[in-house]
Amino acid sequence: CAHTAPKTKTVISKEGESATLTCLYKSSSSRVLLFWGGLMLRQTPEFLLLKGARSETCFQSISPRYDSATSKTSTFLIINNLKLEDKASY
Repeated sequence: CAHTAPKTKTVISKEGESATLTCLYKSSSSRVLLFWGGLMLRQTPEFLLLKGARSETCFQSISPRYDSATSKTSTFLIINNLKLEDKASY
């Protein structure tokens, strides 16, 4: 999570369920691009999605299982149909 002090929070969910992760951000811009990435176990960081906030409307995701919502100060990563390989640091 860029432009803010990261906080660690563990989210526990079961396979097949959904999980929602939250990141707070600060920006005075009206056009904000927010990126989510994951550091999967024993692998390099991986781009998951980007989502526009405020007046920016773009959206790009590497999988239909990854979705995002935004507010003026938060971005949410929603992972649907969880799989064991989703265990990571985001």
